[in-house]
Amino acid sequence: PCVQYWITGKNQEDSDTMNWKMRYWFGVYCRDMGLPIDASREIAKQYFGMMKSKQGGTKFDAMRREKTLEYAYRKGDLFPSCDSLMLDRLCLGRCQRYVQNGSPLYQIKEV
Repeated sequence: PCVQYWITGKNQEDSDTMNWKMRYWFGVYCRDMGLPIDASREIAKQYFGMMKSKQGGTKFDAMRREKTLEYAYRKGDLFPSCDSLMLDRLCLGRCQRYVQNGSPLYQIKEV
């Protein structure tokens, strides 16, 4: 739901810093889901390409200019915890994927 919130454009009024973080964590999310960078770029173009950037152009233009996807794929950060996203106002709140400790992407399921 957090990533869906970022790519649907419901965050249009957020600060430039928040917008950069959303685009960066989108890249980390795509990388950690196993998507090749080119597929991530196409998804970003489809969604962020429709959103106006406060700097002019679109948010996808800003991603390309800042090389956000390349940075996210190269840096090695893990997708943040739900609580971290909520603290940064990058998540709307506890959803069905909420995990108290750790990130929802890296939960180990007991068999």
